[in-house]
Amino acid sequence: MNIKKVLRLSACLILIAITVFCLAGCNGRAAVVMENAGVSDGVFAYYLDKVLTDPSGYGLNGEASKKEAIDAAVKLCEEHIAVNSICRENGYRLTNLDKSSVATDTENYWGMFSAYYESIGMQKQDLTAVKENEAKRELITEKLYGTNGKSPVKKEKLIKALNSTRVGFKAITGYFTKIDESGVEVRCSGEERAEITKAFKEMAQRINNGEKIEALNREYNKSQGLTGANKLSVIVISSDDTTYSDDFYAQVKKLKVGSAGVVELDDYIYVILRTDISSSSYLEMYSRDILKYLKSGDVNKMIDEKIEQWGHAKRHSLSGIYSHVAQEHK
Repeated sequence: MNIKKVLRLSACLILIAITVFCLAGCNGRAAVVMENAGVSDGVFAYYLDKVLTDPSGYGLNGEASKKEAIDAAVKLCEEHIAVNSICRENGYRLTNLDKSSVATDTENYWGMFSAYYESIGMQKQDLTAVKENEAKRELITEKLYGTNGKSPVKKEKLIKALNSTRVGFKAITGYFTKIDESGVEVRCSGEERAEITKAFKEMAQRINNGEKIEALNREYNKSQGLTGANKLSVIVISSDDTTYSDDFYAQVKKLKVGSAGVVELDDYIYVILRTDISSSSYLEMYSRDILKYLKSGDVNKMIDEKIEQWGHAKRHSLSGIYSHVAQEHK
């Protein structure tokens, strides 16, 4: 055989092997393939798990069939591939800060949930691929609609969206519980609760009359024998923040910017001073989240158009993965 032909054949075989290896996301196979790109079994398992965990979030009911669940997960895989393609075609690259954030996010999630991820057939690189893809989707939005994007969103619209989706505040925190003589935490009596509420309403009124919340916080902490808790920072939360309840967010939202009020929950009471978060520093801090809120529909449309342009993905042995993942949801 001609030596040149042998070399050319060898090169082709190596290229094919590399392509298959890349398509499989280093897991030895590709579960879903579209336009010479694919996702691994582990990445498909991740998306399938999301669908089975929250069927209604993907247009399915709680009794979704195997086919419906697989179809929904494949759609997420198609979006994953399309996002990577759009970034590659347009030269959009994650910054070192983005990559660091992805690495940290992956480490945190893998550290907490690795046993579960492994139980559904995922490896750590599968989770990294998913987190990178999430960052790339945000990157597309920023490149198109950010300050330096092709069609930047006006600052006034960004500020309006920021104030629609988040609230900023400073808080003096009190408790409707106390430690009894036995050292056990117990709830305050109705009379004690009324006295605490009265004191907090008086502090809110004093703030609205011009006194500084920091001074009142020091005064309150001193009365409670507390030290080292005098500094107050602005806290910014969104409606889906898990640190505070939906009721807390709703009550803070009702306050006008610059005014103070009292928020009562089961075991806590707060004097809240709602603050202005319209400055450039807050816009920069939450820019990607705000752009996602405003433009996710446009970006999703672009991704769907890319999928439609290619045609739907090829599937490989997804039933076995379904059975494995579905077992964890029984």
